[in-house]
Parts: sequence; structure tokens; C-alpha cells
Amino acid sequence: TNDNEITEQYISVGVGRDYTDVSPLKGIYSGEGVTDLDVVVEITRLA
Repeated sequence: TNDNEITEQYISVGVGRDYTDVSPLKGIYSGEGVTDLDVVVEITRLA
């Protein structure tokens, strides 16, 4: 959060004890050196 107050503008993408619990990529990759990562975030107002 870079020392900013957390407001409704922030999207929680994971909850854990530390970064290793919620890292976006984890594991072993075996293959060519060229990869892509596409991410989509859908926001729905609940109330």
C-alpha cells in the first residue's frame, strides 16, 4: 500500500500470513523461456 490508507479503491487478491501464502505464481515451470500472464479482474457491487 506504500504507506497509504486502505480504502474501497483497493482489491484484496489474497489473505495469508505472509507473501509465500498468497504469491500469485508458485511451483516449477518446465518449458520454453517465453511466457505470458493474462489477468482479468471483475468487480461487482454487492450492496
